[in-house]
Amino acid sequence: MMKRTADRSKRNRRKPDGIVDGFVQPTTIKAFLRAKEIKLTWQPPLHTKRGKMMYRIEWREKLKPAAETKKAETKVHIFTIKKLKPNTEYDVRVLAFVPGTLPPEPGEEKVSEAVLPDIEEHGPHLPKIPEGSIIAQAGTEYALMTSKIKEAETIIEMNPPLEELDEQALMEDRNAEPDTTPPILTPKRREPKKVVFIIINDLFKKSKPLPVLKKTFANLMRLFERDMIVKDDLILKIHNGGKNFILNELHKITSRKDFFSYSMFMCFIATHGNQEGFNTSDESTISYHELFRLVSQKEWKDFTDKPKIFFIDTCRTKMDKRGLYPKDLQIEELPSHELAVSWSPPELFDHYELNYIVNVYEIDQNKICVKRRELLSLTPSCLLRDLNSKTIYKISVWPVLAKTQKKKGWPNHTKYMIQDIAERNQIQMVASSTSSITISWWLNEEVADESFTAKCRKKGGGDEISEELEIVSGKQQTHMIGYLDSNTTYLVGIYIGSNVYLPEVELKTKAKLQPENLKVVDVQSFEITVSWDPPSQDYYGISHYLVEFRSKYLIDFVQVSSVPTLKHYKYILTGMEPDVIYKIRVFAEKNKGKGDPTNFVKCRTPKVGPTDLEIKSETTSITIFWNDATLPDEDAKIAYKLSLRYEGIHIANGAVVKSKEEDPEHKYSCHFSNLWTGTMFKLTILTISNDQIWDPPIEMEVKTKKDMNRSGLEPRDNNFVVAYNDSVTTTGKGTNGWFMSSIIKNLRNKYLQHDLEDILGFVLEDVPKRQQKKERSPIIISTLNSKVSI
Repeated sequence: MMKRTADRSKRNRRKPDGIVDGFVQPTTIKAFLRAKEIKLTWQPPLHTKRGKMMYRIEWREKLKPAAETKKAETKVHIFTIKKLKPNTEYDVRVLAFVPGTLPPEPGEEKVSEAVLPDIEEHGPHLPKIPEGSIIAQAGTEYALMTSKIKEAETIIEMNPPLEELDEQALMEDRNAEPDTTPPILTPKRREPKKVVFIIINDLFKKSKPLPVLKKTFANLMRLFERDMIVKDDLILKIHNGGKNFILNELHKITSRKDFFSYSMFMCFIATHGNQEGFNTSDESTISYHELFRLVSQKEWKDFTDKPKIFFIDTCRTKMDKRGLYPKDLQIEELPSHELAVSWSPPELFDHYELNYIVNVYEIDQNKICVKRRELLSLTPSCLLRDLNSKTIYKISVWPVLAKTQKKKGWPNHTKYMIQDIAERNQIQMVASSTSSITISWWLNEEVADESFTAKCRKKGGGDEISEELEIVSGKQQTHMIGYLDSNTTYLVGIYIGSNVYLPEVELKTKAKLQPENLKVVDVQSFEITVSWDPPSQDYYGISHYLVEFRSKYLIDFVQVSSVPTLKHYKYILTGMEPDVIYKIRVFAEKNKGKGDPTNFVKCRTPKVGPTDLEIKSETTSITIFWNDATLPDEDAKIAYKLSLRYEGIHIANGAVVKSKEEDPEHKYSCHFSNLWTGTMFKLTILTISNDQIWDPPIEMEVKTKKDMNRSGLEPRDNNFVVAYNDSVTTTGKGTNGWFMSSIIKNLRNKYLQHDLEDILGFVLEDVPKRQQKKERSPIIISTLNSKVSI
């Protein structure tokens, strides 16, 4: 740094508030580096106040001493130098001066060598080599290899120490201050560090080899070990690896805790495969979702907010049939030679897209199948009746499209033989009344001389009724047990002494004055409407009905005012609470006597929210329609907020649109677009009345329709880029493997000047030039939060 003379020091006297005429040094200077710009921040000089200083920023290329020094002035403590050349070192300095005092123009004051160091002293000293020689070419290639730089954000602390003052100047004037003009700052750029995972499989146990991928593997290694080399990059390459080995190696990477300084993850895959997954050398399959899960935000904490980039080029193979046929085909044998058949829908289809054709074949002793029946099931279950015992049946379930009834996917088969079930003698109820039960049972001749007793007790507990039975001639015996309570379930058994002859069965007496068919007609957040029918017998003379309800927050039943006998038996319960389960029952009264209550009906009042809710799903969008919520205050101002989440990840907030029609079917709508296909989201709807949110909010699951070409490639997480194509063939002719070749070419040539989105755009421009079939256009899916420079 240049040392000033004592005369000059006298002229630079400190003012009362600490401000010095001329240039002084800001403090805590920091530089934030990018490919084509430098962002500078600083603090005011010591002993000064904010707003009292102006700042001049000067910069020039370090390796060009004759280059023009550019400058700019600002009042704030931040400045961004733009339009810089990448891969270039700059000399930068920040000067502070008092407003109103013109700083010296460049050229008026001779800058010493201490301020601007000799460029040649710090520059490279290379011997002159004849142009065109082998050594010159090698040197050029080495220079290109070592001079590449990528975008990075690096904070460099630049607080140069103050130099000591000249002792002679101090002796002349003890009050002289040191020259605080900052030195030239030369920030060093750093390229972003990457984790690169390369999976290339060209040899397989059964599948055809892919010879073109040997060249692809060599080009990828050259790209990262020579052309785009960065210190501390982690390059993991797997050539012809098995499934377990590949997953274990990736798991080792994501388990490490030393990647906090790395900027991105890149994965290159080239092998046999399709849109769902890729094949390994041991003929196993790894789904892309398995890889995405291992590097997701939840699993890889060091890369939570960092880009994960996948480039995939495969040789097209057939889809995995396991996702195309019904699963878990189960059969349950029922009495009377019936079979209950159930299954799960295929993985690659939604349940509402399919119906099922069930074929039943009979297999004889010669193993010949004879088709006996065919039926169409709208749900994943059916009931087969009137089957023969001791017969082997083959049952086939084939999925078909619900709209066209065309077969889709593959069937599932199973075999079953019905066994003969020996009829078991048991007690049967012949008739019952409000106070008695009549039973019937069969008597074996072997024990006809024994003494029999019927024992009856309430199912819920109570005294046991024992009655000796009178045996009549014949096998069938009939007896009546009386003095029972109405509408009560009893356990009845037949005994020989203390030994059980026929096990207990459940029998129930009839109800007395019990209303029938109690049901919930309508449920609102604050109201419940119920209806019922009068008793089928002895209903004349009923004076009124009593409606009772209870919830878990109420200890006893709450009885509403009596409801007189009307033509329509209906009642509206008011004052209910939202999102509460209620039990409701009804009594009838006659001659001041109360009959038996109905069985309970249960219902849950809905949360406060939109009414007439309707949801329409497409492959990448969901639209919600609704009308206003029902509130106690009809004049309240209502607003709505809608949001979508996926496994706890916030996806989007929806914009509510009010219909402009005079009498619309739905007053409001909300549209979510750019969603993942075949994915279940959680929809949350907040209802706000008079600036107060009703709690809890409406939460429900909504699902987009599945797009077979995209569903398996969608990462369902943020900060992912997936670029897929199937341009690899087994022939090795023509434009074989052009997609991966185009990616490597554009990465090598354009990564310095362009970000990732631009590079993918250049790859897509190569499609008309290279591809042979139109259906082989690439699929690119991006969930990046910001632009990424490789």
